[in-house]
Amino acid sequence: MKANLFFDEISNFVEKHYMIRPQLNYIDDKTLEVVCKAGRFVPKVSVMIHIEAIRDNYICLSYECGIAIDLLLSKGIEHVKGKIPKGIDIDTDKRRVDLYLEQIDALRKTTEYVTLDGILIKEDGLEITLGLI
Repeated sequence: MKANLFFDEISNFVEKHYMIRPQLNYIDDKTLEVVCKAGRFVPKVSVMIHIEAIRDNYICLSYECGIAIDLLLSKGIEHVKGKIPKGIDIDTDKRRVDLYLEQIDALRKTTEYVTLDGILIKEDGLEITLGLI
């Protein structure tokens, strides 16, 4: 089964809940650029996110950004380390994020019925392929 999440839907959700509207740009089928402007006097922040691997209910992502943004991300993640949900491992030294979907409370029930088979980045959004168990 396939599900589509369009960039506009994602941006609208983030803006509604976090008061920041990200701009999501397609680079290739495994790479997405996320650009945010946090405030009027704050410059735009750009991060490239790469899908490195997807197996069963595990996703490995890597990211790249400038030195200043990397420092901000590292310090910010260090500051909220205790609030990051179980199942999300962030290694700022390697610029890597590992997601163990079965361990994330909000997704645990879903993983009893479906497995994640793939994520494809398209020009207008994400195409997620799921398999029924």
